[in-house]
Amino acid sequence: MLCNNMASISFSFEENYSEDVLRSLSKEFSRVKGLAYLDHTAATLYAESQINGAHEDLLGNVYGNPHSLSLSSKHACDAIETIRYRILNYFHNLEEYSVIFTSGATAALKLVVETFDWSGSETIKKPQEKRVISSPGEDIYLKPKLQESLQEKDAGNFIYFNESHTSVLGMREVAKAKGSFVRTISKSELRECFSKTFFEQATPDACNSLFVYPAQCNFSGVKYPLKWTERVQNGALNCCVPGKPTNWFCFLDAATYVSTNDLDLSKVKPDFVCISFYKIFGYPTGLGALLVKNSVGHVLKKEYFGGGSVLISLSNQKFHINKRGFERFEDGTISFLSILSLQHGFDTISKLVGNMANVTIHTFNLARYFYSTLISMHHSNGKPVAKVYCDTDYDNMDTQGNIVNFNLLRANGSYIGYAEVLQMANLNKIHLRTGCFCNPGACQRHLNLSDQELLENYEAGHVCGDTIDLINGKPTGSVRISFGYMSTKTDADSLLTMIQECFIENHGVSLKCFNEETNKFSEATIYDEEKDHSLAKPSTIDSKSELLHKFSSVYVEQHGIVNDLSNTHLSHIFLYPVKSCGAFQVKSWHIGPSGLLYDRQWMIMTANGVCVTQKMVPTLCMIQPTIDLKTEELVLNFPGMQQISVPLNAGKKASTLNLTICHSKVCGKKVQVVDCGEEVSEWITAAIQDSSHGKLRLYSQYCATGDFTKTTHASNSLGQLKTLSLSNQAQFLLINYASVQWLLENTDREATDSPHNEEDMISRFRCNFVITGAERMSESNWNSLKIGGITFQSHGPCTRCQIICIDQKTGRKTKEPLTTIARIFEGKMKFGIYLSCENSLQTSAIISVGDSVSYTKNF
Repeated sequence: MLCNNMASISFSFEENYSEDVLRSLSKEFSRVKGLAYLDHTAATLYAESQINGAHEDLLGNVYGNPHSLSLSSKHACDAIETIRYRILNYFHNLEEYSVIFTSGATAALKLVVETFDWSGSETIKKPQEKRVISSPGEDIYLKPKLQESLQEKDAGNFIYFNESHTSVLGMREVAKAKGSFVRTISKSELRECFSKTFFEQATPDACNSLFVYPAQCNFSGVKYPLKWTERVQNGALNCCVPGKPTNWFCFLDAATYVSTNDLDLSKVKPDFVCISFYKIFGYPTGLGALLVKNSVGHVLKKEYFGGGSVLISLSNQKFHINKRGFERFEDGTISFLSILSLQHGFDTISKLVGNMANVTIHTFNLARYFYSTLISMHHSNGKPVAKVYCDTDYDNMDTQGNIVNFNLLRANGSYIGYAEVLQMANLNKIHLRTGCFCNPGACQRHLNLSDQELLENYEAGHVCGDTIDLINGKPTGSVRISFGYMSTKTDADSLLTMIQECFIENHGVSLKCFNEETNKFSEATIYDEEKDHSLAKPSTIDSKSELLHKFSSVYVEQHGIVNDLSNTHLSHIFLYPVKSCGAFQVKSWHIGPSGLLYDRQWMIMTANGVCVTQKMVPTLCMIQPTIDLKTEELVLNFPGMQQISVPLNAGKKASTLNLTICHSKVCGKKVQVVDCGEEVSEWITAAIQDSSHGKLRLYSQYCATGDFTKTTHASNSLGQLKTLSLSNQAQFLLINYASVQWLLENTDREATDSPHNEEDMISRFRCNFVITGAERMSESNWNSLKIGGITFQSHGPCTRCQIICIDQKTGRKTKEPLTTIARIFEGKMKFGIYLSCENSLQTSAIISVGDSVSYTKNF
């Protein structure tokens, strides 16, 4: 239930589904119970009966390659033709369109731009004389016949709507290379063109031009008028380009639109339409279609030909004849088994919700409910919680779709980065999308970013798909949620509740602040518009600005706040033998070329070869590994189960022990690992009891000399790359005990799920070293440090993820300390520093609790 100030907000949600439909949907999508899936524009979910139907179909039939002539091939061909018919019937026009199967909407866009006849060349028929074949590779002519001779002309124009998908933007490069005049056009410019009452018409020999636009924006969900199609075909864009009038063709990008809307091609008739089926049915992926109006097939001039697309081709001569129909564009064997599964997608939609008109109403109502509730949420000082990026007021389903796009705001009006929201969403099992969603035009307009700012952001290191969410306080992207036909109000409420609990600031706080005039600390109430009051609690003695300044290297240098180095020492040593499992704490340990001996030497993987982490399975932390150097075993313990052990050096003895060597990746780096056997696999699977990942297996890193060593890009002063075990970023991670104490003071101590003491907080950061005696947060300025007799190089702060919000004793998820870290550092979720050994240790060295620590600072 929604709580606090949301309890007083009562926006109604109009449910258009019957109780029977809701019960059926709950049964069909039982696998998503307990999570909120809000990324349907990216890919919707497949239904259980849909997959069962496809499974039974494949098990009960034999489908051969459609290019063969066997009975199984004929069976497949007949079924595929039925699917083509069903697709056209679904879009309400069986007579005027044809279906070309592609790998997706992007492939359909690419197909058209690569084959489009920009010149509009006239086809002049003239007889050709018989020619003798003299040598391989030479053009041939058969008996006197009519052959096509193209009269070259200037190319036409390519115009695309400026808030189109990146895949549409990519078309401009091909169009330009073919000599076409290329330009982008805005909505206001289109309105001006379409407002004219007279459109200049092209002559019969005019060039061909192409306009592409989306039926629905995948950024904001706004729906663009489908009537634009006819205006374009009537020549409305001739006033927008130089030169003579041309013949205009319209390409409708319907990939986003058809996922929750009915596209009636008997009423709106674009020349080309692209779709991706996984956006409608969830399955299969990698399959889309280009719907082509039969009357415009002549403007697609195919050059490349593949298997199954020709009537005849000669190997020794440059001669071939394409098939006559649109099948000539389906090169090679089409994905016929995936195509056959589409019938179960159509059946499922019809059975569960009736038709797409019902889906349109349902998803619009959910989007309107979420939007209305979100814009009504405020911090205690009256400031809004969110900035919504939209072009409508969500009052009309004809103009607004199933998407809500926004960024969250702090009480002082500053932006909360989308990466912080994503981390908290992942923690709360809420699936959403962040970034710019492959729509740079819409993202730029809504975020009010200039071209220069975008280029400067790129120079600052921001690229598509990364987590650099704020630059100079301005967002580089946003948060997008989208609803599907199986979405529920509970899904929307899950995110609204998370925003309420994690991001709304409800009260001003009384704290001690430094008064420069009196040079003393005094009590003051810091409100959101002046300070981010949630950073501190009454026990804190510094305001945020003073705190950040105090931790700067300039302040350290000027005020000399570094503690006496004689009091700084190593207080904790942890290693994590099995990646993402529990910590093994020691008093003294060996350090080798890849870090602490046996640190992250093992990892758990799914049957698909995916490394399992606490992000996926939080209870991994309850698997407690220990290293027994005497027996040379890794011993695993889990509450309520008998312990199990595996040899320490299986990775080194794989060949002699006849163990299976496999390949995997950790953070994009290739590694070789050794399967530790069936017994430990069964033990781990029984301990975790998570059927969603199937049978789990334990793997040890393969340690063949000189092969498959994993390295980090963090370089020392000599530019050398460091060897890693199965760790993510660096050989070691260090945190400062004083920083932990300070962070604990600033977290919400009243929350029942917050870390309650320093040891609890330390365990969440999964560090290797804890040092005691240094000034809080001073580690951010360290360049290098020496622990005992070993020198380490600092590689900067560690960016934290939602794992620090997992109680390492119970596996329970909490909102702290990630929320506090993000607030303190304005969305930069960093805590602790990465280290590597300054000198690659060829022999093992010893590090011990109590070793003295000294360090050099960056100034």
